[in-house]
Formats: sequence, C-alpha cells, structure tokens
Amino acid sequence: MIRSRTGGPGVARALRPAEWPRLALMAPATALLIAMVAVPVAMLAWFSLLSGPGVSGAVTGREWAVMLDRPQLYGGLLLRSLALGLGATALCILIAWPTAWALSRHVAPRTRSAILALLIIPHLTSALLLIYAMYVLIAPGGPMMTALAALGLAESRDTILFTRWAVLLMLTYMYLPFMVMALFAAIERIEPTVLDAARSLGASGWARFRHIVLPMTLPGLMTGLVIVFTPAAGSFLEARILGGANGMMFGTLIAEQISRANNQPRAAAMAITLLAVILLLLGVFRLLAMRAFPGAMRRPGAHGSGGWGG
Repeated sequence: MIRSRTGGPGVARALRPAEWPRLALMAPATALLIAMVAVPVAMLAWFSLLSGPGVSGAVTGREWAVMLDRPQLYGGLLLRSLALGLGATALCILIAWPTAWALSRHVAPRTRSAILALLIIPHLTSALLLIYAMYVLIAPGGPMMTALAALGLAESRDTILFTRWAVLLMLTYMYLPFMVMALFAAIERIEPTVLDAARSLGASGWARFRHIVLPMTLPGLMTGLVIVFTPAAGSFLEARILGGANGMMFGTLIAEQISRANNQPRAAAMAITLLAVILLLLGVFRLLAMRAFPGAMRRPGAHGSGGWGG
C-alpha cells in the first residue's frame, strides 16, 4: 500500500498492475544494497559492542569506552584523516573544474575522448601499483625531486616521502579522475545559449559563473564530493606506504586492529565512528549547498517537495 497522489495524507491505494514491472526492476538492486551495505553495517554495529580480541567476547561496549578514554590518539587521527580527505577533495575540485570546463568547451570531441581515456587508463590498474609508482616519483633522487632540484626549488636528496604531504598528493592523484568525470558530465548539460544570453545582457564572467555555471553544476560537484571525500578520508594503504608514522590515518589504525592486534570489535567501533562522521559532514555540505543555491539540487522537472532540495 502506498499513498495516493490525489487522496491527500493518510489515503492509501493498492499498487496498480502497471507498477509491478518497475518494482520488479528495482528489486535486484534493492536486494544487493541490503546484502552489501545494510547487512555489513549492522554486523559492524554488533561487533563494536563485543569485547576483543576476536568476535567471541561478551557484549560490554568496552571498545567504545577505550576509544573515549584516549581522545588524543583516536580523535587526533580522525581529525587528521578528515583534514586530509577535505584537502584532497578541495585540490581535486580546484584542478578538475577548469579541466572539465576546458574539455567540454574548448576541446574537439575526438581529442576530448582521447584525453578522458588517458585520464582513466592509469586507474584501471592496481591501486597498489599506483602508490608504489608515486613512491618512486617522490623518493630522494626520484624524478620529481630531480626536476625540483633543476629548478632550484629543492635539493635532489630532499623528499616529502613519509609525510602528510605525500599522502595528500597521492589521494589527490588517486581520486582526481572521478571529480573530473563528475564535473564534466554536469558541465555538458549546460546549454551554451544560456551563457551567450547572459553575456549579451551584460553579465560579467564572475556573474555567469556565480548565477549559472555554479548552480547548474552543483549536483555534479556534490556527486564528486561524495565519491572523492568518502574514500579519501577512509584511506589506509596510501598512508601506510607513503605517510609512515607522520602520515598515519584513522583507516590505517583500523587495518592494524584487524591485521596485528586481532581486535575486530575495536576496528568495528572505529569504522562505525568514521562512517558516522563522514555521513554527518556530507549532510552538512549538502545542507549548505541547498541553502546557498535553493532549487539547484532538485531533479530536473521536479516540483515542490518532490525534488532533492525538499
């Protein structure tokens, strides 16, 4: 039973036969989401209440108490991870926006396809290979430091390896293509005639960007923010290989709780904490976007409360 669109609140109607095919098409995706998202999160929440090591301890909630008793360690790593995730996301936006605009407006379609392919192809290989490639690139005497030494900006034996800057650089490189693709798809939906009309009416470049380009690309920007910030803030392999002790992240400590300490309940409690904070921040970003640009987050053709903007 679902609510009728014409009967008002509290009025329900039976599903029409014509609606069953649509629901049948949604059923596999719904089942997959429940099996791959809802069930694992529920298991994490249950494990987090157990006493480690292992997952056979009693339900005590002790691991949450341990985390709260050591705010400098767990809170500090969480804040560092969020800062690195936000920093990588901001860099991706700053690089991806002009890149996506240039690809959409100033590059021929055939060349554009080749550039997008070159952007994606390196990321079709193992993430581990990309991380070690960056390791070689920024190592002392590596290509990057040699180039900077040739420009007089650093010594060839200098390096940012085993620092937070190395982690930030790797996260930006790792997730930049996703932001470019999200913004490119959004920019492609902007009709050139809209910008031409604004220009003919005397709107400056900043005014066109502020009132046309930014609101119309905001859904793509928010999509890019989700697919970049979420994995970047939860990264652990990049921090373990490139960051060392100085670049350790919250995800690294979660991985160590499983691989070294065999303390799955504490790892689960940390994972739930990280997930909750990330979702909270994404909700705040969405709320700010909706308040700054009312209506920009609505589905095309949506009206009233039926759109995304509510």
